[in-house]
Amino acid sequence: MKYIIFTGALVLANSMAGESMAACGTNLVTNLKQVIPGNTICQPIVAPVPPSPWTAQEMHIGTTGSSITGNLIDYKLGSSSTIDPTKTLGTYSLSNVGPGACNSGNGGNACNRVTYNYSAFAPPNNTYTFMVYRVSGTVGAAGSVYDFCLTSSGSASATGKLKLGTGAGCP
Repeated sequence: MKYIIFTGALVLANSMAGESMAACGTNLVTNLKQVIPGNTICQPIVAPVPPSPWTAQEMHIGTTGSSITGNLIDYKLGSSSTIDPTKTLGTYSLSNVGPGACNSGNGGNACNRVTYNYSAFAPPNNTYTFMVYRVSGTVGAAGSVYDFCLTSSGSASATGKLKLGTGAGCP
């Protein structure tokens, strides 16, 4: 069974070839509307096990660039798989701490927090809020890499690679 992307206890320090883990606190992404809605975050595993090299492939269903809330779906092996089919995990929402607004309007781009509510899993501890830091690449570009850092501890909980769009698994 695949576990949720951001709650694993083990931080993968060098899970992606050529990538190094950035410390939480540098390169904060202040407009998560460029990264999260309408895209998939791919979390790799250290030792890929066929048929998938990914721990999670979380699709953020929402209109790219305008939605600040939406459904969170783990692609797994796809909706037609009888082994590990796509599963709805819960919802996500973007918010802001500090000056500026985070909303679906054109001026509401100050979104620097993402909250995941994993309603598919029994409480307690199924809601997590993260600040997101760019490790490599250009913010919002395919293949860019991010650290998701718990706001409660400030420590990195997971590293994910951005795949533009939803509806297909990670490459």
